[in-house]
Amino acid sequence: MKSIKRVDAFRRFDFLITIDAQPIIGPHIPVGEDILTYRISPAGVELKNFEHLRGPNKDDFLPNYQNLLK
Repeated sequence: MKSIKRVDAFRRFDFLITIDAQPIIGPHIPVGEDILTYRISPAGVELKNFEHLRGPNKDDFLPNYQNLLK
């Protein structure tokens, strides 16, 4: 979890939540890094921003997982 911010006035249920995510594959091999920002309010949950920081690096994959890269 990177940050949580209340959007509007004090005591309203309206938040921006920013998450730093590391997707994994197989036996816990990290394959990248992403930052996602969600807005959570009484109206529902909405993805506000998606930022891809780094992608899968072929050197991070074990030989038997190389076929998953395209």
